[in-house]
Amino acid sequence: MRAAVIDPTRQSLDVVELPDPTPGPGELLVEVRAAGLNRADLAVRAGGYVVGTSRNAATSAAAAPAIAGAELAGEVVAVGRDVTGWQVGDAVMAQGRGYAELAVVDAALALHKPVSLSWEEAGGLPVALLTMHDALATNGRWQEGDTVAVHAATSGVGVIGMQLALHLGAPLVFGISRTPTKWPALRAALGAGSADPEAHAQTQQTPGASQGLLGRQGPADRVVLVEAGELAERSAALTADRGIDVIIDNVGAAVLEDSLAAAAIRGRIVQVGRLGGRNGHLDLDELARKRVSLIGVTFRTRTRAERLAVVEAARRDLGTALEAGALRPVVHRVYPLVEALAAQDDLARNDHVGKLVLRP
Repeated sequence: MRAAVIDPTRQSLDVVELPDPTPGPGELLVEVRAAGLNRADLAVRAGGYVVGTSRNAATSAAAAPAIAGAELAGEVVAVGRDVTGWQVGDAVMAQGRGYAELAVVDAALALHKPVSLSWEEAGGLPVALLTMHDALATNGRWQEGDTVAVHAATSGVGVIGMQLALHLGAPLVFGISRTPTKWPALRAALGAGSADPEAHAQTQQTPGASQGLLGRQGPADRVVLVEAGELAERSAALTADRGIDVIIDNVGAAVLEDSLAAAAIRGRIVQVGRLGGRNGHLDLDELARKRVSLIGVTFRTRTRAERLAVVEAARRDLGTALEAGALRPVVHRVYPLVEALAAQDDLARNDHVGKLVLRP
């Protein structure tokens, strides 16, 4: 099979021929139809992504050359021993090293691909879906009536985070981006039309109790898009100074102060991404005054049992929404496998909205 393999010395990718893998017990062999790109892929390629429980642990890129990627969708072509619930020919999406023509995935951690999604959409969904559901519903402890903010709202994970908050019924969902020119595409992905955020802000009701699920109040009435650095000011104006209950931080240090300033009393800031810096300024007295929970999340140090709990929670809570196509990524561009390096370079430039996807 062909695969894009990380070269840790050059911090690059090479598309090479490798032996076809075989599934072990509890595993599926998948013919990859599409694989999403994620910003963590860039850190792995650069050798700066710690995957162990110690800060001294080797990175996946430095330990040995490896197939790149973190998610995929495709067709099951072989089933390992002791696998139940899957058979050859099933359409699957899962986390895994997807920059290849074939991939082995853990059967228990895989999800059935919804018929409503294209291969490209399904290939770009697993990481964002599992990350955002875990961040918002599990670690963010979202409950009915809670307002939500999502940093890097036009990114792959950000789009799904916004969709998920709307699907759950958040009465007000803030999307933060440093690039307002991307907002029309984001609003379209949310089903929020082209409403003017400033005009919308003037008519927005102050959230205090749930205003119902998505069917009772449309997304155009609940989405407010703001520029980076303005979240605290805008959220105070729209919530009568109450603040935001759950803030999903897909950026890092660059937005830490604004997030804390915008957080409600007993709010939760869930720290997911750190491309905006790992070291920031934190006012501990303000953290204590508001009794804010600052929660860090990652899949890198989770046990298989913990990963399984994340998948089962998403399957339980979102199965119907997935089948209906209510949660789907925006696919900005699709590349052939041989252009994996160019696709990652485009990802780093951050000129897109949503996901970049490979087709082996």
